[in-house]
Amino acid sequence: MRYFLLCLIALFAVSCGGSNNSPVSVAKVTSNDMVLQDYMWRFVFQTPGEQLKIMFASEPFQPLPSDIAVYETDLNEDGKPDFIASIIHFRYYENGTYPLYVMMQDNYGGYTPMKLTQRTANFDIKVLPEKSNGMQNIMVDGKPLLFDGKTYISGF
Repeated sequence: MRYFLLCLIALFAVSCGGSNNSPVSVAKVTSNDMVLQDYMWRFVFQTPGEQLKIMFASEPFQPLPSDIAVYETDLNEDGKPDFIASIIHFRYYENGTYPLYVMMQDNYGGYTPMKLTQRTANFDIKVLPEKSNGMQNIMVDGKPLLFDGKTYISGF
């Protein structure tokens, strides 16, 4: 009986969670950032197991959508916003760096995510005027990254 109740509670938590687990202050971010943060929240924590771990973690151990740093740009110059983002939370801190993602907007308004092998220490992002394979090169923490046709790699 105890296991049945635990499964029922877990199922209820999963079905009710996800839409707005973590409130974001409107004063801190723009509405565009909130949409991106919600999308990143679902991309970074894709699996139900990962979502359950975060939902039942004590508050200091829960990454929030507001922990996502966002840089808006247009990397392929198609007139649609693209984003470079990172989750700045101690749970994802490795060797003094945080993970880095590039989100490319598609023709339908959704985003195609790319998790980069390059990580960031302080989210110092610059878009360079030079291009590689139709995409602008970027500089992350002083290191140039080139687009190889599929993802960004260390370059120059």
